[in-house]
Amino acid sequence: MEVDTPVPRNNEVLIKIYATTVTSGDVVLRRLKLPVRLVFRLFFNVGRNKILGHELAGVIEETGGEVTLFKPGDLVFASTGNRG
Repeated sequence: MEVDTPVPRNNEVLIKIYATTVTSGDVVLRRLKLPVRLVFRLFFNVGRNKILGHELAGVIEETGGEVTLFKPGDLVFASTGNRG
């Protein structure tokens, strides 16, 4: 589905994603029944992001005002960590 382009906060970057992963863990979590999914959401903050994937490769499109390590056009590989 199409989503609105997010605006990066002061300490964030906006990345145009060229490739991402969707792991078997992503699939399993999406298949969980409601009570188990609710436990993951409440206690582990998992399942709120509607866009799957944890690792990504892309290019920086925009940076927040406090970002100094990256600039638009930089190629990046990143992980979203456990938060998605």
